[in-house]
Amino acid sequence: LRKHHRAAFQDALAEALQALPAEARNLLRLTVVEGLRGDQVATLFGVTRSTVVRWLAAARRSVWEGTRSGLSRRVGLRPDEFESLARALRSQLELSVARILQEP
Repeated sequence: LRKHHRAAFQDALAEALQALPAEARNLLRLTVVEGLRGDQVATLFGVTRSTVVRWLAAARRSVWEGTRSGLSRRVGLRPDEFESLARALRSQLELSVARILQEP
């Protein structure tokens, strides 16, 4: 499963990240690429840490659902197959997200 769908998964992930509003992409970039903690991001935006946690959860959920939807559309993966593939590629996910978010 991993071998056959890795490229399609990467494409769906990139598409889901690009579909995010600029603010959500920036938030993910600050935490994933720049390594800022929630309290640091909260200070930057002048909000509470709990607000940043909610924003991050919403952004991650949107990326997850967008990736699942995109992969299903591309290769017809069922939800259980998507979950299995995501677990298999988990170690590469953060690197992929960071690489995609660094692109202009």
